[in-house]
Amino acid sequence: MKIIVLIVTSLILYCSSAIAQTKPLDVDIRGRSCNGGSGVCSTGSTGLKQTNSNMKNFNITKLTSKSMVIEIELSKLNSEEQKVFLGKEYSKVINQEELFFIQEQDFIFDINTLLYLELDPAYRLLKRGTYPLQIVNDSVLVTIELSVY
Repeated sequence: MKIIVLIVTSLILYCSSAIAQTKPLDVDIRGRSCNGGSGVCSTGSTGLKQTNSNMKNFNITKLTSKSMVIEIELSKLNSEEQKVFLGKEYSKVINQEELFFIQEQDFIFDINTLLYLELDPAYRLLKRGTYPLQIVNDSVLVTIELSVY
């Protein structure tokens, strides 16, 4: 009986860790054509780390086949990037304030990026709009859901 409980517990732990796997991704948050504004603007061709000094390393956690959480540490954002990402500098954010990430233009993810993140490649479109943003343990978390493209 102890062996069965041990096997079941191991399987549950293995499955739960596979569901919430976090992967690094380099994206630029400066907006249209990476020239300013806000929102995602480039993921390159693979989603893997690139050597461009304008890129920031984000962690992506897959929620479903078409949704994910983008996470970046606040310490990796300078004051201008904080304004783009949070709408203001972090020091001016009030506790319990409702924050949103603004995606100014529709963005189409590269298929290789979606495959790297193990997302459904049929859902490539990040629609313009606002997405929920949270600050948890000195990290910014943005939940996004992709649409069919």
